[in-house]
Parts: sequence; C-alpha cells; structure tokens
Amino acid sequence: MKELLSTKEKVYLDITSALLGEPIDIYTLADELFMSVRNLKKYIDDLNVLINPISIYFIDTNSVNIHYPDSLNYQHIYKSIYVNNLNYSLLELLFLEENNTLETLEEHFFLSESTLRRTISFINQRLAPFDIIIDTKNFNIIGDEKNIIQFFVSYFQEKYTFQDIKLGNSLVQFLDYIYSDFTKFLNFPTNFPTKNRFIFWVGVGLKRIERNHSLPINNNSEYLTQFTHFF
Repeated sequence: MKELLSTKEKVYLDITSALLGEPIDIYTLADELFMSVRNLKKYIDDLNVLINPISIYFIDTNSVNIHYPDSLNYQHIYKSIYVNNLNYSLLELLFLEENNTLETLEEHFFLSESTLRRTISFINQRLAPFDIIIDTKNFNIIGDEKNIIQFFVSYFQEKYTFQDIKLGNSLVQFLDYIYSDFTKFLNFPTNFPTKNRFIFWVGVGLKRIERNHSLPINNNSEYLTQFTHFF
C-alpha cells in the first residue's frame, strides 16, 4: 500500500517499476516522473545504496537499466523499503507483539510521544477507508478482520518468504507439516507459490486468533458444509 510510504519511497518504486521492462531513456523517465534529470540521478544514487546489491546503471550516456543478481528479485526492493519505513515497522510490531504501551513504543523506535502519536494518526487516516485502525488505548490493530488479514498477508508476502516471516519458527514448521500432509492426503500437486500462500494466509489468521481476534463464520457457510467430514 503506497499510501503509507513517504514521497521519496514512492518515487523509488516508480523508478524501479519503470525499469521492469526494457532500458529507458533518462530524459523520458524524468518526464514521466515530473522531475529534472539532475534530481532523478540523485534519486537513483540514493536508491542504489538502499537496494544494493541490485543496481540501476547507465548503459550509455542516456539509457538506464536495472541489474538483479541471480539470487534476488523485485521483492528485495520492497523489503529494503519496508525495513526502513516507520509506518510499516510500527504496524508489524503491533501485529506480532502484545502488551505494547506508549512508552515501550517510544523506546523501541526512539521517538518522542508527539512524533509517535502523529505517526499513528497518519496511519489511521490512510487505513480508515479499509476499516483498519490502531487503537490508541491498548495499541491493538482493530477493525474489519478480513481486511486486516488481507493487508498483512499482502505486506508479509512482499517483505518475506515463508522461511523468514516472523510468525515464530514453531508455527511455520507446523504449517509446513500440515501443508505437506494435507496435500499428500488429497493427492494434490504441490509447488512453492502454493505453499507460500498457504503458510502466509493460515499463519496470519492464526496469529490474529492468538491475539483474540477472529472472523465470524456463518453456520450455513458452504465452506463448513464442504469440509465438515474432515473434522
């Protein structure tokens, strides 16, 4: 969700998105981003530091391209931006950890009370259309549970793989086992993307249940009718 990113971070994503295809002329790119070539080059220099070892480079005097090492892809760019973004870091901490207070959050992020409150207010304004808010009394994330789960699944999938997502090693290992066992039982073909989605969706849902948040399920749900015989 780009609404939670700073102006500079949005420009970073615009630059890297423009370089997903063919190399592009630096003047054309500057026009598309409504900035001078000089400013664009400064953004590229700063961005290269942030996303290293991915690099944006000049093919010739005017054409730029992007190079990905064999072990990295576009996800590394998202991860590099998210790691340095206060809004997402705060949301992630509140999602993963309980018993936060104003004081512990100030200490964790090295922020003043006014800056922290201003940050929370900014996040709440941006997430209000999705009925997601940070409760400033107990510092919990509350609202539409479906939207909360979808938000964090999308965020975690862009930042992590299931091997390094911070849901707890025991939970991830358990879900890995369940996925393998269940797909064998159903004789269902397995692949990494499917396993990844399963672990993220189920893991995030279970984490919310652990925090005493859950989705109401209609007793007449077709899902329950289809899967009752498994329980």
